[in-house]
Amino acid sequence: MNRIRERLRARSRKASEGLSMIDIGLGSAKNTRAARLGKAAMMLGIVLEAIEPLVTVVVVMALASVPCFAQTGGTIFGQDQSMVPNAIRQTVIFAAGIAFLVGALTVIWGAFQYSRRQECMNCFIGGGLLMTIGGVIALISYLSSGRGVTVDRTLN
Repeated sequence: MNRIRERLRARSRKASEGLSMIDIGLGSAKNTRAARLGKAAMMLGIVLEAIEPLVTVVVVMALASVPCFAQTGGTIFGQDQSMVPNAIRQTVIFAAGIAFLVGALTVIWGAFQYSRRQECMNCFIGGGLLMTIGGVIALISYLSSGRGVTVDRTLN
């Protein structure tokens, strides 16, 4: 307890020294709006520095308790067993779409760079790879969900 009191005293001394340095630095400009705003901002910074350990402890405790909330058996884990695989499947499809879209935008950026006579080959290669990865993931997801490719056998 004595260590905590000593720390708080040291912080208050440091804060009062900081405020006196602020007053010395302002000189004759104490009454201007900018000086008052600056002094208020510096005082806010000193207060935030003083309460930083407390805020850190509170945030760490809150984040440490987050895994406990997942154990309550809410709507994801408690009711329908097919919700989690469906959510994962939809996330994979969404990621494939995003990869394809980012690849297409990268190729467009490469074309813009080419028109400006800049280095553009990395954009074309990276964009093409992203579009390929997105397309392959989407195809695998499509085929694995039971929707196969239909083949016309009548040869009409």
